[in-house]
Amino acid sequence: IGDSWLALEEYDRAKKYFEAAQNLDPMVPDLYADLAYIEQKRDNYDGSIQNYKKALELKDNEYWRKALAYNLWKNQDYDDAVVEFEHIGEHGVAAYIYQTVDDRDKAIDQYKKAIDKKPDDLRSRFNLGRLYHEAEEFDLAKEQYLQIIERSPSDSETLYLLAVAEQENGAVTEAINYYSVLLDQLDKPDNELQEKIKKAFLLR
Repeated sequence: IGDSWLALEEYDRAKKYFEAAQNLDPMVPDLYADLAYIEQKRDNYDGSIQNYKKALELKDNEYWRKALAYNLWKNQDYDDAVVEFEHIGEHGVAAYIYQTVDDRDKAIDQYKKAIDKKPDDLRSRFNLGRLYHEAEEFDLAKEQYLQIIERSPSDSETLYLLAVAEQENGAVTEAINYYSVLLDQLDKPDNELQEKIKKAFLLR
């Protein structure tokens, strides 16, 4: 009955039946997971977190652990969220959390782990490159950008950042070459990225 009410998104009624079932047997992990889901839908992250933790004590489940991690993130329990994301190998998400709270070193460490696990994780490479770029560590940024271009030659945003990194590092000839490749890829004369490139040349 609880599952039926849950399917109808009647959360109060579903919760009533799940709690009644718990009174009969408090050792069923799925009941805690169902209650955790209900509290999550209500934006009661504390309640959801506690229920997911209890469910995981009784039975390890990657889906529940991921849900717990996202609830911890929503609840701004960043360190605990990262622990859970690491546990399931979601290093890219863990890195993004650290990046959003301006913990650069930890973000870099997690992005590196994500790339070690999956070298074709271009999103992690891009974000890692941006972190290096912002810190003016141009050689390290270029290393990530080049890895992306090698796998995705038409990635215009990465090509643009690669050109900017060369330009900011004083390698004007290399920057011009990358800008030229990028301009050849752009079709529309009023393309926003094309305007950025023209502005870059005018300012320098």
